[in-house]
Amino acid sequence: MRKCFQPAVRIIWWIYLALTSFGILMFYLAGMPRWEAINHAMTAIGTGGFSITENSTVF
Repeated sequence: MRKCFQPAVRIIWWIYLALTSFGILMFYLAGMPRWEAINHAMTAIGTGGFSITENSTVF
């Protein structure tokens, strides 16, 4: 049973990695400091849009 979940888990992991990388890049190109861009991207994807600031992604 465990082996049948591995392809799905791998696909979900790659999707999460791609979305996080894209988010980091876009936030960084928008002028956000690198550390904030990493945190914003990870929290926005992992929590469904929440952010590290009270203004959401409006920095």
